[in-house]
Amino acid sequence: MIKQPTLSKAREDLAKARDEARRTIQLISSEARQKWKGFELKVGRIELSLNQRGEASAAKVHEIAHTVRQFVQRQLGKPEASQATQKS
Repeated sequence: MIKQPTLSKAREDLAKARDEARRTIQLISSEARQKWKGFELKVGRIELSLNQRGEASAAKVHEIAHTVRQFVQRQLGKPEASQATQKS
């Protein structure tokens, strides 16, 4: 059985993923930076809606954080890390 993340852990994971992306954004193409700006707006909206939806959103937020990391890794041309290493 897969353990579902708590909402607070999911929020931390999303914030960490976004911070990692912000640190590496200078290394990616200008086209990718434009895509990131739109993506980051969506992440911000998700964070705001978490207050209204509670624990049921935790798994989805964790999935989004993983997607943020995948986006950055693809833009940097690096192989994606396995989910097991992402769920620390």
